[in-house]
Amino acid sequence: MSGLKYASVIPSQIFWQKAEYVRRFTTVSILCSIAGAGLLTLFFMRRNYSPIRQLVQVLSGGGKEQKAASNVNELGFIRNAVVHALSEKEQVEQQLQKQSLIVRSNTLNRLLKGKVDPHIPFDEALVKFNIHFKSDEFAVILFFAEEPEEPGPDDSEPDSLPADEKPLQLIMAGIIEELLASGHHAGYTTEMDDMSACIVNFSPDGGEPHEDELRRIAGEARRLLLERHGIRLALSCSGIHQSLEGIARACQEALDAMEYKLVMGKPEITFFGEIQTDGQAEEQLGYYYPLQVEHQLINFIKVGDFGKASTVLNEIADRNFNKPMASITLARCVMFNMISTMIKTMNEIGGTEESLLLKNPRWMEQIAACRTIKEMYEQLLALLKEVCDYASSQIASQVTHVKAESMRELAAEVMEFIHGHYQDYNLNVNMIGKEFEIKPSYLSQMFKNMTGEGMLDYIGRYRVMKAKEFMRAGQGLSVAEAARLAGFTETATFIRVFKKHEGITPGKYKELSC
Repeated sequence: MSGLKYASVIPSQIFWQKAEYVRRFTTVSILCSIAGAGLLTLFFMRRNYSPIRQLVQVLSGGGKEQKAASNVNELGFIRNAVVHALSEKEQVEQQLQKQSLIVRSNTLNRLLKGKVDPHIPFDEALVKFNIHFKSDEFAVILFFAEEPEEPGPDDSEPDSLPADEKPLQLIMAGIIEELLASGHHAGYTTEMDDMSACIVNFSPDGGEPHEDELRRIAGEARRLLLERHGIRLALSCSGIHQSLEGIARACQEALDAMEYKLVMGKPEITFFGEIQTDGQAEEQLGYYYPLQVEHQLINFIKVGDFGKASTVLNEIADRNFNKPMASITLARCVMFNMISTMIKTMNEIGGTEESLLLKNPRWMEQIAACRTIKEMYEQLLALLKEVCDYASSQIASQVTHVKAESMRELAAEVMEFIHGHYQDYNLNVNMIGKEFEIKPSYLSQMFKNMTGEGMLDYIGRYRVMKAKEFMRAGQGLSVAEAARLAGFTETATFIRVFKKHEGITPGKYKELSC
């Protein structure tokens, strides 16, 4: 190779022309790239924003909300809408839960009342409400909350709450269902009118007899509610029944036992089997309130003799209420009849212008407000005391010449004389007046004031009573013979007087007594 060197010479004008071309081409390329990127960015932005805009339109629902959404951040609006929807969803779930509890309670009530529709899949409804029965043996326990007891100094357990701070029905349901679960039984509680009812489903693997288990659970539930919450309960238990249809029968038995307890004032836990009556208890269910006893009670009240009147009242109550098994219907009838006797006597004592009952209208309201026969009887005794005191004061104000005690003694002597001479055909007011050397009209008025009954009426009633004894005791004794033995001179008079006091003829009475 040679060591020669070559040099290229280009005019400066041509070089700068080429450089200017390259610069312009580069500038145009950059501008085109920027424009293309801008167009692509705008395209993709519109494409990706469209779903968000549509979502905002759906969430806003159009109208004012859509206009308000267009003025704020769309993502913020979407977030607020989602939060609001979740809040509403929670509220709806809470409302559905409440409605579910109501439907569950209604389902249990339909079971208790026997209103099971065969066209409705009841088993599916029970499963939906988490009600699972373990066997076909059922019983029903009813709870009725009485007045809460005052808490004692030692009743300060930290987990105890006063009854008014927690729903009473929830407290009772929790305790009774817990006790049943501890014995491997199932229990489902619901409200029923003003009481709570628990359907008890016995476990087939239970060791104790179901009746003993039911008695134990009822006693333990009452004790726990009293000790922990100061709630005094009245409980009633049914017998044991089979199948779902037997639940309604068990509920009716529990209602009957609860009514018996509330009306008769029996112990706090009442079992239907203990009050169930049969043919052997017919004698115990008798009704004792004869007309003769009612007349005695009226007469004792009229003369203000509280001692004798209360004795008669106690005898009536003892013979009707103090029995192992007493009919609620008959017990009510007896009480209403005794109250009716009191009302009639009060009206007679006060007279037509000054009625003792009208002067004291709250007496009857207080008696009617009583919940049990015992309370009603106590109110009746208190009323009897006031009425007898009033009658005694009325008699005392009318006595002017002779003291009330001496007049009572005289009336008693007249009664003794009548008892000893009732067979005398000549027994009348004049004969008795001559015997006691007292004017007959005055003696008759005094006797009526002290006994509440006219002398002739008393003679007739006593003769009727003796005639009844003769007819019951004498075999083959005719009505005419009984009338003569009792002191009646004519059979027609005897029949008229007998029917006046007894309401039936002597012949009819003789047929009934034989």
